[in-house]
Amino acid sequence: MYAETVSRKGYDFSDLSYAVIDACQDVQRQLGVHCMEVDYQRALEIAFSKSGLSWQREVGEFWRETPGSMPFCTYAWAGR
Repeated sequence: MYAETVSRKGYDFSDLSYAVIDACQDVQRQLGVHCMEVDYQRALEIAFSKSGLSWQREVGEFWRETPGSMPFCTYAWAGR
């Protein structure tokens, strides 16, 4: 789908990376910047499914190394 997967700085981006970023940008364009986080999560679920991505919501928590920091959740990708 994308001809070049290596950036100018040498990072290798797969088609999966582009599909996820495209879905996120599409949701951002449609919802704007003033929605609640849960609204973005639900919209991303729809966008990922429409893009043919296999995903799971909030599969784990990852802590930052700094004391007092908040945990955050992530999506897990199984590919297309």
